[in-house]
Amino acid sequence: MKYLYTTLCLAALVSACSPSDTAQQTNLAAASTNIMTTNASFDTVETNLRQALQKRNLKLFTVVDHGEGAKSVGMDIGQSKLFIFGNPKSGTPLMMESREMGLELPMKILVFENKQGEIGLRRTDIKALSDEYSLTDQAERIQKIDMTLSAISEEAVSGSQ
Repeated sequence: MKYLYTTLCLAALVSACSPSDTAQQTNLAAASTNIMTTNASFDTVETNLRQALQKRNLKLFTVVDHGEGAKSVGMDIGQSKLFIFGNPKSGTPLMMESREMGLELPMKILVFENKQGEIGLRRTDIKALSDEYSLTDQAERIQKIDMTLSAISEEAVSGSQ
């Protein structure tokens, strides 16, 4: 009986903490606008991404190789690299309005091989973060960052620079 009570309490807690179906659908819809797939190779997308960042004088702070990390523990997720980059002149004003934005910055782009073997790219959704952190005084800056992230992503998957 004690086990049943504990299970029911945990189930109630989990369901109370879960976002509503509408919220989940909204989040998924927003996320899908920041995901692209390409027929290009992983190496090509990575090279194009590095060139697009360099062209804009954005600082590439680090690249996290999730694929190699998985291999190091005997698992395989395919190729997957997280590029962490930015420009303190753009990001600092966001953190001045909301210090919590420091959790989200610098910007990120993930290049990955999906389960179907396609190469995908997903980027930070700066507009959603702006809403989440109530950055009301940063509309123009957010728009510029969003346009830059879109251009970088497009260049990475298409190679047009």
